[in-house]
Amino acid sequence: MPRAAAAALFGSPTLPRLLAHLCAAPDRVFTATELESLVGASHDSLYRALQRGVASGLVSRQRIGKQHVYQIESGSPIFGEMKTLLSKLFGPADALRRALADEGPPEVEAAFLFGSAARAQDDLSSDLDVFVIGEISRFALARQLVEAERELGREVNAMAYPRPDVERRLTEGDGFLREVFSGPKLMLVGKDSDLPAVSVGGD
Repeated sequence: MPRAAAAALFGSPTLPRLLAHLCAAPDRVFTATELESLVGASHDSLYRALQRGVASGLVSRQRIGKQHVYQIESGSPIFGEMKTLLSKLFGPADALRRALADEGPPEVEAAFLFGSAARAQDDLSSDLDVFVIGEISRFALARQLVEAERELGREVNAMAYPRPDVERRLTEGDGFLREVFSGPKLMLVGKDSDLPAVSVGGD
């Protein structure tokens, strides 16, 4: 579903994949050959996506020697919003959603990304912080996410707590949980409404 939504929003499946790879390494420049391999698109499809990206001001292009190199235009006024959208539809969240798709209640009731990835401030060197509400053990959770970790080439820091423990610790004013639940979240399983509320009683 996220990939279909990305293709519908961007007009092709190649452009969002291209932008997602460029956003993940905003300080790097790429040749068209490198991007063709990373994105997994044909030469013609990638060329059209690059042309659209440059025309929209989302991708910068410069000539170095005999070839052009490309980079995400991080100075674009919509860079932050675009990176957040791509992360939700096509970035690390997509691989993590697929990794957790076979799990359901009571093992996994809800799950979300938090930290730099949820704030769209991550890059390829950033760890991915995952919070799971459910009965799944940390060992089983790590095993469930190992393929996504390998696919993304990034370390996934995952933690899991049963719902009663989360609710109790939030009510008691647990500093770490209150910070996590009060900050930006990118849902992987379930909806925001499935999460326990942050009680003011623990202040």
